[in-house]
Amino acid sequence: MKSFKVLLSLLVILFLSVVSGCKSGDNSQEAELGKQIEELQKQVDDLKNGQAIPPADTVENAGTVEQSADVKPIATDAVSDTVESLSKDVDKVTTKVDSVTVPKDENEKRTKFYALKDELDSVEDRIDAYDDYIESQQKSGSLSDEDYNKQERLLDDLENKLDASEDKLERTFGIYD
Repeated sequence: MKSFKVLLSLLVILFLSVVSGCKSGDNSQEAELGKQIEELQKQVDDLKNGQAIPPADTVENAGTVEQSADVKPIATDAVSDTVESLSKDVDKVTTKVDSVTVPKDENEKRTKFYALKDELDSVEDRIDAYDDYIESQQKSGSLSDEDYNKQERLLDDLENKLDASEDKLERTFGIYD
């Protein structure tokens, strides 16, 4: 029984020394978490006050963010486009697709295919941007529901025409992207 008490006391002492040894004297992790909590609280307060918060990578990595080669900026301002100008551009690019001849050389074939596909995508991006613009105008009351719906139907028709042209391009070249 005496050895049991000694063994139990040793286990308690060992347990207490292990538990007290687990607490690190280095509070840098706690300080960092506290700093992050303060930053988040500031962002919440800014949101409540209506102030914009810069994206995380502009704050932490200012000057190091590079645009991906896959991201294509929209070259035109949606406000400068109209349904009529977009319709003309859709007609131009679909005419190009309709009259294209497929080169025999594989490299030329791929180059020509992707050049035409990029043109189709560019016009589609402009249609999407214009669609977003008229939607915001409708929501703000600057554009009536009737005019919005009319333009929306016309934009849908243009997008359908582009999609059909892209399908034809893929069939003509035998490249399904």
